[in-house]
Amino acid sequence: MLNKILHDNQLISLCYVSRSRIDEIKALEEVSDIAIFASSNNVQLSVTGGLLYTVAHFAQVLEGPQKQVEELMSKIEKDPRHYDVTTVDMRPIKRRKFPNWAMAYSGPSPFLDRHIKPLLSPFVTTTQGEELIDSLQERLLRFITGETAGEDAQPTPKLHLVGGAGPIETSPGQEDDRPLI
Repeated sequence: MLNKILHDNQLISLCYVSRSRIDEIKALEEVSDIAIFASSNNVQLSVTGGLLYTVAHFAQVLEGPQKQVEELMSKIEKDPRHYDVTTVDMRPIKRRKFPNWAMAYSGPSPFLDRHIKPLLSPFVTTTQGEELIDSLQERLLRFITGETAGEDAQPTPKLHLVGGAGPIETSPGQEDDRPLI
């Protein structure tokens, strides 16, 4: 895990990528179950985020108080349904990118796999990594909100979101500076 960068109540965004162990035949049901469980669990933790599954890989953005995100990430790293779990970014944030979703998930997207795979390469420079992470987070947000187009559009018909849990409560003394949408 990355070193502690802030105090426990500071909002952070953490992005990780991993390789899937889920059997392709069971994937739709199993990953949907993951998203449903995460949605319920994340509400209790004041964590928001988005999950992307590409058959070969997972990518996930988690947002919330540092302590809760780090504890959740510790559990995620031990999940046997994936391996090579790599935290590719952890930074302080003032606003959540996924304020309306305890866990947004829109179904499998093999077309986005080429944006995840390079993040697992040991040959990516820091600058390239930062650009890849920013691009991946933006694509994940667009994909989940149904705004994908062009090269990343997927042929599967419907977008289904899991985890629109309403406002996320903040801890006493913690400022909620999410945008009012």
